[in-house]
Amino acid sequence: MFKAFVLESFVLSGVAMFLFVRHHTRSAPAALLAGAAFTFTFFRASTIPQPQYLGIQYFPLALLCVDLWLERRRVGYLAGLALAVGLQALSCVYIGFFTLLTVPVYAGLRLLDTRQRRARAAAGLAAAFACGVLALLPAALPYLRARAEGTIPAHDPAMIRYVSWLPWEYFSRGFLERAGLAPVAIVAVDLLARLVRRLRGHAGPRAATAAVEHALWAVVATGVVLSAGPSLDLAGVSIPLPYRAMYELLPGFSSIRVPLRFAIVVAAAVAALAGLAFARWCARRDQRAALAAAIVLALACTLDAAPRPVTVTAANLGSAAPPAYTWLAAQAGEGSVLELPGSASGDDVIGNERSGRYMVASTIHWKPLVNGWTAYPPHAAPLLAAAIRELPDPDALGLLVDAAALRWIVVHREQMSAEEAAPWLAGAVPGLELVQRFGDTDVYRVRREPARDLRAEIVARSSRPAATTLQGSYPLRKVLFVAVLASCIAVALQ
Repeated sequence: MFKAFVLESFVLSGVAMFLFVRHHTRSAPAALLAGAAFTFTFFRASTIPQPQYLGIQYFPLALLCVDLWLERRRVGYLAGLALAVGLQALSCVYIGFFTLLTVPVYAGLRLLDTRQRRARAAAGLAAAFACGVLALLPAALPYLRARAEGTIPAHDPAMIRYVSWLPWEYFSRGFLERAGLAPVAIVAVDLLARLVRRLRGHAGPRAATAAVEHALWAVVATGVVLSAGPSLDLAGVSIPLPYRAMYELLPGFSSIRVPLRFAIVVAAAVAALAGLAFARWCARRDQRAALAAAIVLALACTLDAAPRPVTVTAANLGSAAPPAYTWLAAQAGEGSVLELPGSASGDDVIGNERSGRYMVASTIHWKPLVNGWTAYPPHAAPLLAAAIRELPDPDALGLLVDAAALRWIVVHREQMSAEEAAPWLAGAVPGLELVQRFGDTDVYRVRREPARDLRAEIVARSSRPAATTLQGSYPLRKVLFVAVLASCIAVALQ
């Protein structure tokens, strides 16, 4: 099922962008390039473990439905817009908000270019968006209930700032990984060439796709501003940004903890802009040569996305399941399982990878697991992690028994340093009974009884993250950002 979903998301994303660019350019080579640029990026290839970010095929379809409605005024295109908005929002909370915030920006710019019955056109778009939002109610109501109960937290704006992208971050390798080298290079060269022509007084006639390009650049600007997070600090002055107002006013928006992911929308718009630029370049050239160039560029996008095979970790399920887990599965009774070594901190990549393996293995024994990693850690996570790091200390064990109903501890000595393994090899461990040994993996039964039930008390408390951290400056990227912004404004005014 997962493989089918991944294949479907890649294929449909490419087809959707192909249709959008093909509609505006009537150029199959340009549409092929845009589809490949949108589909094949290193970000998409590396984010397969987070598949919710792959299914962004409805975003270009929503843009296409906006254009088709404005051009032909058929109700079917409004239904398509409502369906695309609703399905995109249902596929992923992040991309749903991206769509709900940026497609209206695109539609507004396209509406300004409309000359006939503008009020009716605007009413139709508003109705379609409203229907798309109404389709979210079955999923939104349980979400709002979970938010009210505290199950899904509202992230601290002070911390959100440090997973944001300042505008000049778009001149970093990180954005090239999200948008791809080929489309970024095409758009940059096109911008530079148009700016030079304008400075020389040879701007030429208005391009047929100029209005669409202006609207796409508005999408880029919206994504860049929103990815900057709650505020922008310049010369010691904190400038509030629209993200903060949406955090306070828009239901559910405060659950978005990583604003830099708005770069996904920026990358989508850049792919479309690359296709439109390529179509203009090839308008008066042999179409067979244009198709050959588009195929070469599409292959370059593919190679840039996955220059080498992605490392795969074996799940070790079924007949490959380690015997420690099948033994645990046969044990009756309640109580949770803890696996060691755990994570040193929330940013411990190796520890989080271990926790991921422990979480997969828990589907073999199906007992509650103390270890784990999530973007929404429970309030007790820092406390439990600190206690886990102190094991086999008796006080730490007592806290874990009281707070997590701990009954089993699985110790993977082969994954420990000599210093970490020493306490477990020194002999009897107070409060624990070694019940099984599977090679370098030991299973202990907890013999200590809970002194008190801390779970209700822990759930009632909330952890408060630090308000500030340090962050570097990027003067060269700031200069590049200002230069490109000036170029975009100059080109837009032609």
